[in-house]
Amino acid sequence: MRNLKMRNLLPLLALALLGLPACNGESPTLDDPDDANSVLEILTMTNPTANAGGDISDGTCVVTISEMQATLGNKPKSEAALGSPFNDITLLYVNMHYTWDDPSIVTPDRQFSLAGTVPIGGTVAVTLGPIAFGDFTVAMQGHTANIFMTFHGRAVSGEPVTAQGGRTMSVGGACSF
Repeated sequence: MRNLKMRNLLPLLALALLGLPACNGESPTLDDPDDANSVLEILTMTNPTANAGGDISDGTCVVTISEMQATLGNKPKSEAALGSPFNDITLLYVNMHYTWDDPSIVTPDRQFSLAGTVPIGGTVAVTLGPIAFGDFTVAMQGHTANIFMTFHGRAVSGEPVTAQGGRTMSVGGACSF
């Protein structure tokens, strides 16, 4: 009789053990801010340039700053995430931090708004200025800045996502006095 009870109990125990991984595994939820189903990536980004020319004393000094082009991608974490529009990413803003090769040049950190949506498994191109025009000074001529950027977005399902990268901006040319 004891053998018979053990034989009946073993299949039930094995069945229970098979069910444990599904119960214990983490499953992402739509409102969990720590577990987005997609990853925002910087796929390409151009280096911006700035050039100055003219005469400061007569007001003809002109500074031309090129825009930066970036291609952002939305990589799904799993094949199941690929088919859900809840994993599209709405772009919000980019934070920029500047470090110049001359420590006496200080540019404040800036935040610039972004617009657009990166579809799950897709890409989007964004164009942005590398520096606020009011932050540009004559002292920057002939110097180079390292620009560290953090792109911020939010999945349609609510999770925040970020991507980080950096570029350099050289300031060529010179305005005479």
